[in-house]
Amino acid sequence: MNKLLAVGAMALLVGCASAPSQKQTVSSISQVAGDWHGMVYYKGGSMTSDLTINPDGTYTVRRSNGSTGGGTTKIEEGRLYWVGGGATGEWELSGHPPDEMILSRNTLSGNNAFGGYSNQVEVRYKRAK
Repeated sequence: MNKLLAVGAMALLVGCASAPSQKQTVSSISQVAGDWHGMVYYKGGSMTSDLTINPDGTYTVRRSNGSTGGGTTKIEEGRLYWVGGGATGEWELSGHPPDEMILSRNTLSGNNAFGGYSNQVEVRYKRAK
């Protein structure tokens, strides 16, 4: 019985250690303002991307293919959204304080810089150090 408890405890510890970060809610742009670096994955390739979110909620993005963009962010019910370049999307944040952002797949809409493959784009950022 003690051996079973020890195995169960070990499994629980391993599971906790490898569990993904909890999705975070956002109450203020100040939680995400600053510089972020990441990757954009799309049909046909990938590229690096730098994102700056300003304290007023505006943002700029610079990609390694030379394309740039910008727009505004907004918070609704603890979720972070962006609007810019004829497209909109929602970011999922993880870490505490938030240090990773993932653009949920299938949230892009409108015109975009990815050849119209908006439902096939994945964007991942980490807070720049």
